[in-house]
Amino acid sequence: MQLIVQRFYAALLETLDDKAQTVIFANIEDILLANTSFLSDLEERQRESRLWVDRVGDVIETHMSEMDVYTTYCVNQSQAGQLLQSLRSADPALSAKLEVSTGVAYGLT
Repeated sequence: MQLIVQRFYAALLETLDDKAQTVIFANIEDILLANTSFLSDLEERQRESRLWVDRVGDVIETHMSEMDVYTTYCVNQSQAGQLLQSLRSADPALSAKLEVSTGVAYGLT
């Protein structure tokens, strides 16, 4: 998630208008916050357990109320994909920027 925010979201903030940002990225910042908190607690459990983590249910239960942030993002994916494809088709510079971001994100450039 952090990769998406760093490479794609940040790079496109200056390129996309507010409506496109909202449609494509929805509540990505909220998701990043929820993920960061959840990951932190999982890593803490890993440190406590050392070699073998034998329980995570309580950690999941603690964070379950935060997981509703995914609903908005997931429900929006079809519309976001269509809009992004439309923008890429209409703007070769945007398409090229996304290609570069994808290559950098995956260590291809």
